[in-house]
Amino acid sequence: MTKLPQENHQLFGHEAVEKQLAGWWHEGVMPHALLLAGPEGIGKATLAYRLVRTVLSGHGAAGEEDASMGLFGDALPQTLPEHLEIDDAMLFQAVATAAHPNLKIINATSQDEDGKMVASSQIRVWQIRDLNALFSQTSGQEGWRVVVIDAAEDMNRNAANALLKLLEEPPVQTLFILISHEPGSLLPTIISRCRMVKMLPLGQQALRHAVQAECGDEAVSDEAMRCAMMLSDGAPGRAITWFHQGIHELFDEVSAALAAGHHDEQVLFKLAESFARKQDNERWNNFLGIAEFLLRHLASYHAGVALPEEVAAENLFKHRVDSRHIVPCCSLYEQVLKLGRQVEGLYLDRKSAGLELLLTWRSNLILGRVDN
Repeated sequence: MTKLPQENHQLFGHEAVEKQLAGWWHEGVMPHALLLAGPEGIGKATLAYRLVRTVLSGHGAAGEEDASMGLFGDALPQTLPEHLEIDDAMLFQAVATAAHPNLKIINATSQDEDGKMVASSQIRVWQIRDLNALFSQTSGQEGWRVVVIDAAEDMNRNAANALLKLLEEPPVQTLFILISHEPGSLLPTIISRCRMVKMLPLGQQALRHAVQAECGDEAVSDEAMRCAMMLSDGAPGRAITWFHQGIHELFDEVSAALAAGHHDEQVLFKLAESFARKQDNERWNNFLGIAEFLLRHLASYHAGVALPEEVAAENLFKHRVDSRHIVPCCSLYEQVLKLGRQVEGLYLDRKSAGLELLLTWRSNLILGRVDN
């Protein structure tokens, strides 16, 4: 079972960013609000909770008494820490279970106003206003308070405006950590009041290490995991989730449907039919993920951009580069991005939407093979 970010001891591939945050904390220049921005599943939340544990522990904070003295009683030059992890089992458990009195975690699936757990696609205004009680009460423990909002783009308009008021006059000794997969969708005024820290997808070596740590050595050599890692674009969380969901099977279905040619319409219809089950959101979302991946790399390929090694190894795009196909690839890519929101927001039929996309795709090109 995949660990939640707050339950994860290990972080892979973000050493430079972690060192920067550790330095800010140690030097006493930590901003009152951080915006960790980057693709979903690359480790933003895992890094955030490492920082949470450091801040709540107070360890290494600027002004903390240092007993390291030189020969003549003068303070030795301090070496800035490179890591954030704290060796404190009780603190780790308190953060992992959201039981620490100075920590508030806000996400789209939270307790409602009656204390019941509810699923929602939005962070609502009362969840932000509820922070006022946290800030006004006597601290459960001396030290800093930390608020984690994951993901920040899930805030509805009222919630975003309520947060903006807090960021304009932040409470003392309080750190806001906003995690965002789509920072461009946030209010510009919120972005301007945060220190944005951009995080990049992992390289292949770091990705393999992250997957090994979570799933074991054998998983990395598994064909299904290799497919999930390729599709993840350097996001270990996404790779592990897709591996457990069996995305390689759907990838093979999509590949076969697109490569079947115009003589076999039934393959496309059968694939589209599988999206009709309303309860099977996972399959539909994974299809959109596969389509987005293939079309993005295909557009880059036709523009003459070298493919990542792991993508090139799959030999998906076999024929010559042809600039005529850049426009249809980009158009389809944009269509895929819109399709997910439209189907969910407008309650469109997924079978019809998926079939239209597949037919349009195949009429322009078959997977990556340019029709001459």
